[in-house]
Formats: sequence, structure tokens, C-alpha cells
Amino acid sequence: MFHGAPLWRPCRGHHRTDPAPGSLTVGAYLDTWITAHEVGLKPSTRQAYRGIIDRYLAPALGQERLQSLSPSRLSMLFRDLFEKGGKHGRPLSSRTVEFARAVLRRALQDAVLAGTSR
Repeated sequence: MFHGAPLWRPCRGHHRTDPAPGSLTVGAYLDTWITAHEVGLKPSTRQAYRGIIDRYLAPALGQERLQSLSPSRLSMLFRDLFEKGGKHGRPLSSRTVEFARAVLRRALQDAVLAGTSR
């Protein structure tokens, strides 16, 4: 089963350096995650993922530590996006909120597989 690219890939001649456990923010992780996965995505998918991350996920969760995320925090995020996450505080469509949830779910599943969320 394919689970995507590893979170950090060492470049030729460089050693792998992971951040200190517990210090990685959601924003830093999402940036690293999408960069690692962009190569295998269609341009339209890459643009859609980046848009969701840049418009909704990073502003809301970017400064939080990855390991501090909880189900209740994520429920509040998706509720807030649905109720007032659009332009000028308007509601977002359920389709957009579901897409944001799917992008975050995929990224967090990869974090768990990589052991990053510990």
C-alpha cells in the first residue's frame, strides 16, 4: 500500500535532520508535507491542496504544535470553517470544509506513519 513520500528526505550528501520532538508546528509540517508530495500530484490537485492549506489550515492551525492537536480542536476548526470561514466571515460550503478535512486527514495520517506526531 502506498502512503506517500516520507516527510523528510535527505538530499544527496546531506544527513537527515528532524526537528526536536514536540517542537514541530502544524504550519511547518504542512509546508514540508505538501512540498514532498507535489511531485506526484497533477498541477490542478497541487494547486487545490496548496490553496486549502494556505487559505484555511495554516491560518487556523499553523502556530499550534503538531503533537498538541486533539479531536475536539479539529472539530472546532471545521465547525468554524463551516460557519464563518469564507470571505468576510461568511459560511464556507460543506464541500470546501470536507475537502479541507480530507487534505488535513491525509497529511496527519502521513505524520502518524512517519512518527512525527509523537
